[in-house]
Amino acid sequence: MKAGRVKSLRGRRKLQLELRRLINKIPGQLFAFSFVCIVFFSSLMSTKSWSVEERPMGIIYMSAEPGCYTPNLAGSKTISMAPPKKIYRVDCNSKHHYEVFWSGSYKTRPGNPIPNSKESANYCLKKSNELKYFSRNSSDYNFGPNETIGVGNWLADKGPEAARFPKRLVCYVGLSTTDFRSFKEVQLPLIRGLR
Repeated sequence: MKAGRVKSLRGRRKLQLELRRLINKIPGQLFAFSFVCIVFFSSLMSTKSWSVEERPMGIIYMSAEPGCYTPNLAGSKTISMAPPKKIYRVDCNSKHHYEVFWSGSYKTRPGNPIPNSKESANYCLKKSNELKYFSRNSSDYNFGPNETIGVGNWLADKGPEAARFPKRLVCYVGLSTTDFRSFKEVQLPLIRGLR
């Protein structure tokens, strides 16, 4: 046998022995790693306000039904007036930005699946006058001098969204600035009787 061949056989044998040692160590290390991961993720879940089972499912904003919604679960003090594509239904006694008070079909012009913007805004304003709001001076609220209850409406975008939600209109309220550029996060409902 040549000297080079003997070296390669010894090298292979050494590699096989190291692999066996490693394989024998893996079950203990795997158990320790699994235990550390479980402890880490369970502590992470206990510090968040939502567990996996409780976390609300995000829905497209056009499918909203009456109730309270937030565009993100992390929480934001203010959000833009632009409609979010995804919202989460939450309890009205938790942090939220929108309170949907009416949703359904609304009249449209023939051949157009999207309601007229101005007519639908007026319809939402008219419907909002029928609501009972908690008072601005209520001890539960601390409205600033430049804050007011803003009424808004969501209409489907042209294209696939309009095809999926034809004639759909969603009316909502939120705590807004008087310049109507953003909605503020509230902890309690603005509308009486909304759940």
